[in-house]
Amino acid sequence: MENYGKIEENKLEKIAIVAISLANLKKKNDKFNILAEKEVEAQLNDLTQPIDIRFILSSFPRLGIKSKKILDHCEKHVIEGAGELTLSNIEQIVTTTQATKFSKGFYDALGGRLNSLVEENLSQVDKSKGEHFLSVLQKWESAGLYKNEELVTRLRDHIKLL
Repeated sequence: MENYGKIEENKLEKIAIVAISLANLKKKNDKFNILAEKEVEAQLNDLTQPIDIRFILSSFPRLGIKSKKILDHCEKHVIEGAGELTLSNIEQIVTTTQATKFSKGFYDALGGRLNSLVEENLSQVDKSKGEHFLSVLQKWESAGLYKNEELVTRLRDHIKLL
């Protein structure tokens, strides 16, 4: 791990692999964080796909990388591309960004997409995922970030049937 600065080809792919691995292991490495932040900031214009945004949001906050420029970029693309997110994408984003504050538009976009996905694919929501989404929605509501009583009721009723 001491050779971060020597990564040449596929830098972002390698950074993504290391970032996700370190985040999953709950280990932080200041040297890596500096390199990752610098490289991602340098290539933000190329990082617009949901998979790119999900990588950043699923690893950077857990590693303690809180670059306003990167988080603003991710927020913008979540708002613009919310319609492309899957239940799994949303679950990963809300799980890893709970301690990060975003604009109301971010929560409206995620909550709105979650609502439409649950409406369309309620059968894909198992008990664990449903309870997780309920918990997140309740936290958002208590923090004044997003409120959708219909969605909460739909999820509660669905969970009772499982």
